[in-house]
Amino acid sequence: MVWLEKIHFIPGAESYIQLLIPIIKNTFDSNSSNWVTLWEVLKLNMTALPMAWNHYLTLSSGNFLTGAVSFIYLVLCLSAMLVRCLSKRLDALYVLFYLLILFIWPFTINDRFLHPVAFLLMVQPILYVITQFGESNGQRYGIFAILTMLTATAIWADIDIWRKREAAVRDMPQIANAYHYYHQPGKGVTQVKGYSSQQVIIRESAKLVGKEEIVATAKAPFFALLSDRHAVNAYSRRGLGYFACDLYQKNATWLYLSGVTTYSSPEGLALFDKVKFLSEQQFFFRDDDKQLAGIMLKLDRTKLANETRRFKQECRKASS
Repeated sequence: MVWLEKIHFIPGAESYIQLLIPIIKNTFDSNSSNWVTLWEVLKLNMTALPMAWNHYLTLSSGNFLTGAVSFIYLVLCLSAMLVRCLSKRLDALYVLFYLLILFIWPFTINDRFLHPVAFLLMVQPILYVITQFGESNGQRYGIFAILTMLTATAIWADIDIWRKREAAVRDMPQIANAYHYYHQPGKGVTQVKGYSSQQVIIRESAKLVGKEEIVATAKAPFFALLSDRHAVNAYSRRGLGYFACDLYQKNATWLYLSGVTTYSSPEGLALFDKVKFLSEQQFFFRDDDKQLAGIMLKLDRTKLANETRRFKQECRKASS
């Protein structure tokens, strides 16, 4: 409900529903290439589901044994769900339609998206066994099999997590409590360092932005919370015309680029060369290692207006 109410405590935040509606509407435009995009999203999320499921169950990734066990369990759960859907079981149909929504969602599936149906999906094999073999025997055998698999996976995951924590406390204490480190240890260390530097840079860059001005960026809620400034999501994946029109229609006065990316805005700092002509000033920020980590562009509203006139069709899509 907080998201649907536009998260009033985060200036300029948008709900997932607001982000999805224009994508779905434009998909059915005969001149749109979004059918291709929809297929790409579907393939991406079908690949992401097993990884998200593994992390949901084990709080880890990259371990072959836990990954294999969780994948087998996922196949078992999905198979039981589909069989029960044929029998028109409402709980199985609910899980099926929820997963179908996730598959076309224009954001990569991760473990938090599984919260609403994780338990129902887990117990699908138990419910199937109960209906096949009777409540007494079926329940006993089904629960025993599932609990054995879950317990073995959980014990292995706990051992793996504690091993990683001991290594972090010994070698790099500042990441010991960071979620990203346990999710993907190698990549996670880089992410934690990156997010740490972003906190400092965003607060520093916010000094350039007036209280009533609006900043477009890849992760608007993240920027808004740290900067106490209005922020809106930037969409660069759909081309320069749509991007410029979207900035203009959202009354964005600044654009912040960094290594933080999303599916809708995947280029990060590499986007600078494409969009710098839309700005009248640029400010560059470096991290502790003197590496470029953030760019704040003061947008030229006249140039944005000119691009809006140049790309009339894209602008109609941006406003729909």
